[in-house]
Amino acid sequence: MAKKIRYGWKAKGYYRSAGTFESPTMTEISVIGNLKVSPKYSGQTIPTREGKGMQLDEPTFLGIEVSGFIRDDENDAAFLAFDAAFHAKTELDMAFLNGGITEAGSRGYRLGMKLHEWEQQQDNEGVLGYQFVLKPCISDNVKQRAVVSAEGVVAYSELAAA
Repeated sequence: MAKKIRYGWKAKGYYRSAGTFESPTMTEISVIGNLKVSPKYSGQTIPTREGKGMQLDEPTFLGIEVSGFIRDDENDAAFLAFDAAFHAKTELDMAFLNGGITEAGSRGYRLGMKLHEWEQQQDNEGVLGYQFVLKPCISDNVKQRAVVSAEGVVAYSELAAA
């Protein structure tokens, strides 16, 4: 079987541009790049003798941070949604996958997130845009893992608490 290699430039970010959480219109964000999706558990040290002299640690809370660059474009609906969400501290319904939302085998997360950083890049030789950081927020919507089936249908499953 041929090995499938995934490239970072093919990773996708989506936001809910219309619809409801249950029946969303997820729109690809074409003006983003250099995405970094960082799921990381915090840990809890277990002070028992089970380690026989070795410190034991168990994962507890899952934190997910998404960072990247978005090009400044006042004609792009996704850029305007990010800008408005940062300044109003409102939730964005986001999905980040390592491929397209209909590409078999793609996987990632769908979360209600808020922007925590919105740093404008004004380098002399660079393209005007913003470095951003998104983190999950308090939300009525379920935090989800996303996996695209062989038929190209995305399936969401709840990220269960440990």
